[in-house]
Amino acid sequence: LSVFILFADQFPRSTTWFALVGFGVLLVTRAVANKRWFGYTPFDLPSTFLLLILLFGLSVSSNFPVSLLRTSAFVANITVFWAVAALARTRWIRWSSWGLLVFGTILGVVFLLGTQFDSTKFSILQPLYDQISTKFHFLGNSSGFNPNLSGGLIALFVIPAFVFTILGENWLQRVVSIFISLFLLAIVVLSQSRGALIGIAVALPVVSLLHSRRWLLFWCICAIAILFIINHFGFAVTAESILKNTVAFGTSSLQGREELWSRAIQIIHDFPFTGVGLGMTEQVIR
Repeated sequence: LSVFILFADQFPRSTTWFALVGFGVLLVTRAVANKRWFGYTPFDLPSTFLLLILLFGLSVSSNFPVSLLRTSAFVANITVFWAVAALARTRWIRWSSWGLLVFGTILGVVFLLGTQFDSTKFSILQPLYDQISTKFHFLGNSSGFNPNLSGGLIALFVIPAFVFTILGENWLQRVVSIFISLFLLAIVVLSQSRGALIGIAVALPVVSLLHSRRWLLFWCICAIAILFIINHFGFAVTAESILKNTVAFGTSSLQGREELWSRAIQIIHDFPFTGVGLGMTEQVIR
């Protein structure tokens, strides 16, 4: 069902609705059979609440077909999560950690060879970029993968690899996970995807602290160091140095982002309860 939902633009709209209804029927069937709606995972209640919000946003959209595609993608992601969570106690699931590491490594090699890296953000890495050139073209993409796309996708595998360095099934998996996590993290740095790097910077402390409070001192030291750097250079200078020079916003990414943020705040002010629907932000801004 998730395939028909995720790639809704490739199928007739009736197929998408059939998959969405089928997904709902499966949820109700599971709840009736187990005599409970929630409690399978810690994220059941938040994800269900998110689904309700998505449906409400769909009802207020000014362009229903466009919002339906965006909503379908979110529903597909939640569907896959619940499907995998339902298999948590099966025998083969213990091999999924190795599968995730192998798939992440393969994806990392593909993006390393096929990404069109650019040094406009982190000029200090220019010598590395001089050694790396996009010689491989995958899926007919002659210009190479977008570095932000590469960094964002690889970042999804960095955190699981880091978790396996702590909670691996054996010493072999922990050692292998260390090298894989460093390899994937290096690709994210090369991609210069600051959103991916910020996501990793937030996720690593959360995941490690959930595992053990012994990490608290380490992350406190890191936080103090970051605050010292910001205090030394100033918040405005630090933010500008991080956000400047992007292809999307020209010479000043910070200025462009501030413009988008101000318009987003205005949309929230005008539509505080209903929103404008997924995919409708650009139309509303124009």
